[in-house]
Amino acid sequence: MFIFWIVLILISILSIFFIMLILSTIQIEINNLNFDSSKTKSKGLQEYLFIIKLKLFNKITWIKLKINKTKINKAKKSKFYKKVVLNKIKNIKGMQDLKVENIKVLKELEIKIDKLNLFFEFCIENSAVTAFSTVIISTLISAILSIFANGYKKEKYEYKIKPIFGKQNFLKICIDCIISLKMVHIINIIYILKKKRSVNKYDKRTSDRRTYAYSNE
Repeated sequence: MFIFWIVLILISILSIFFIMLILSTIQIEINNLNFDSSKTKSKGLQEYLFIIKLKLFNKITWIKLKINKTKINKAKKSKFYKKVVLNKIKNIKGMQDLKVENIKVLKELEIKIDKLNLFFEFCIENSAVTAFSTVIISTLISAILSIFANGYKKEKYEYKIKPIFGKQNFLKICIDCIISLKMVHIINIIYILKKKRSVNKYDKRTSDRRTYAYSNE
């Protein structure tokens, strides 16, 4: 009887956790992310802070995680990172089944940009290319904001593109932004992609069996 109540309590806790997860929004806050290509590799990406929050009904924060450059550097030295994370990254790079329809599914994530403060400074040796790139980058940012901005307000979305006409290639980016998306959409996308992968594997096995059967006729 005691074991029954323990199992029941665990199931209840997991059920509550899952319901809270479905009703939550994940918010990723990027603070002081600065990159300067003119500096050495170790100093090119300066100190930054990522704040990841799970917000119930997009209001009540019930999970909060802070990640900075120091923590990431420490994590990279851990055995878990070297044995597990790197292997996962290699597997992702080696994936051959990433198709256009899978990328289209990602649109259903309904990502929202709640805030953006961007400074983009760059120089390309060719002045004509620099001028053309300025127009392209500005147009691209405007297009992204028109799609993903969460209720466009001028004070929440600011960006500046500063082209430098010189003889040395360099890039400098400073960004502060807040991105949010609903957990229910993430769970749905994971389910769809896993289902597609299972169907593809089944079709492949069926095709291999047919090929083998034809070769033995």
